[in-house]
Amino acid sequence: MKQEVIAKEQALADIKKDYQVLRFKFQRYLAANEQTGPSNKEMRNMIQSLQAHNTLLKNEVTRSKKRTSELAVQIAKCRDKQELEGTEAMELVKELAVTEDKQKEEMNKKRIDELTSTIKDLQKQLKTSHENQKELKLLLDVFKGSVKESRSKVELLASEKRLQEEVSELTLNL
Repeated sequence: MKQEVIAKEQALADIKKDYQVLRFKFQRYLAANEQTGPSNKEMRNMIQSLQAHNTLLKNEVTRSKKRTSELAVQIAKCRDKQELEGTEAMELVKELAVTEDKQKEEMNKKRIDELTSTIKDLQKQLKTSHENQKELKLLLDVFKGSVKESRSKVELLASEKRLQEEVSELTLNL
């Protein structure tokens, strides 16, 4: 019986020792849990706020994708319109260039016509000047060679000769 009591005491001491070890571990875990509790709570709050923020970002991405597709459609329409306007503008530019060329040609023709008419007038004036010079030279020659009394006869002959030259010139022009 004594041995049984000693064995029971020994078992009780072992159980107390195990109890103390378990109690020490429990207190350590409890202190650790008390310290991790607020951090776990904080982590849960952070996770929830990040999830909410992530949801907002996903919604914003969806709206952005929708807006991007709408803008892509608008850009395509604008490009088509711009190409159409560009071709119309090119046609207008070509028409303007053709019109300007025609106007320049018409102006050049008018200038050429004016210059030719001016040249013809100048040629006529030169011709009449030459004729007048010839007449005067003829008269001078006739006056030099004639006597004062016969000058009137010479003037008549000179005018007759001049008229004959004009007639011959007019027949050539016809």
